[in-house]
Amino acid sequence: MSVARRSALAPVALLVGVAVLMLAPAALAKTPKQIAACETSGESITALIEAEESVPTELSSPLEAGILSRFAVLRRVALASDQIPALSPVGGEIDGELVSYYPGYVRQLKVFPNGSRYFMIPGFAKPQNVPPTRCLPVSERHDHPALVEQEHKLAAEPVYCIVAIGHESGGAQCEPFAEIEQSPRVFTPSLSEAPVIELIPDGVASVRVTYLGGSSVLAPVDENEYSFTMPAAVRSRAKTRFTKDLRRLTDAKHKTKAQKRRVLEELLAALDKTLVEAEPRKVEWLGSAGELLHSSTPPKTSATIVGVNLATAIGG
Repeated sequence: MSVARRSALAPVALLVGVAVLMLAPAALAKTPKQIAACETSGESITALIEAEESVPTELSSPLEAGILSRFAVLRRVALASDQIPALSPVGGEIDGELVSYYPGYVRQLKVFPNGSRYFMIPGFAKPQNVPPTRCLPVSERHDHPALVEQEHKLAAEPVYCIVAIGHESGGAQCEPFAEIEQSPRVFTPSLSEAPVIELIPDGVASVRVTYLGGSSVLAPVDENEYSFTMPAAVRSRAKTRFTKDLRRLTDAKHKTKAQKRRVLEELLAALDKTLVEAEPRKVEWLGSAGELLHSSTPPKTSATIVGVNLATAIGG
């Protein structure tokens, strides 16, 4: 992202951060015993650091036949342009995401005029520890068994990670090949100006992404890849609305801890609503004649703010 773009986005992200820092201590004071019980031990922290620093194993076996049959970009011979530069930060980003990967199937997906390059790296995701039930928000505790099962399933499914070189990267974004029809990367909550780069199976000629109010983007497909940016009007409208909510909630006087906690809850709810309203309403895969091949809508929980970095969601 250019310096000019970062400067334009910084005020909103900064306001969010200040508001959270101001209000969070009061909100967290509500359940000190539970928080203490959920704190990470020194041994857990050491194990986590070691896991993050471990280098993914290189796999020499071929990718699953079912995956190769769907993506021509993976069936073709690797080119010199598919090699990720040795001194790029990609290695560090992938180390924290993958337990193993297929070096022979790394592919360059997109090159932008500004020199930014996007690569796809297939492999297997590093297992993530699901917090104990008591450490999850009350509204999510009933989902704990499903979250554990999901992590076990993901660890056994091939994923594809898309990483960037040549601009300020937000880190690797990895998704299971099996979920590609759901377009999870497209529905990820964000108001960023950065382009969305996505993989797509053979036979799709273009992708239409439609937002609230009817605004849409038509992205052509090139060798199993398409890219687009959120319409400026959609992003501007959402950020303006959230900025008003932010000022309204933080300008008022809040004397008690209960009042501050309530304001923090309202602020996070306002961000959640903003992200929901700004995300695409529909993603459609189209054939060469413009015929509809597949359509997907946002998952019900796609814009929950739990685990979402506020600065990244607003401006990242």
